[in-house]
Amino acid sequence: MDKRSFVFVLILSISLFLFNVWFMPPIAAPIAQVQEFSANPQERLYVLENGTQQIVFSNLGGALKKHRASD
Repeated sequence: MDKRSFVFVLILSISLFLFNVWFMPPIAAPIAQVQEFSANPQERLYVLENGTQQIVFSNLGGALKKHRASD
């Protein structure tokens, strides 16, 4: 790769990074909550939810217990 191509790729990468930082709004990360409503005392249920869906995971094998999508 010659010097001009390297400089072009470097400037393009930096400009795309700065565009992303300045103009794209941050996305809120889902919040994990531990629920204790399981029949098995060793099982913990983790709830991830945002504005459009709710997903419940189990710590036993990482199984998906419940999924609810809002319309």
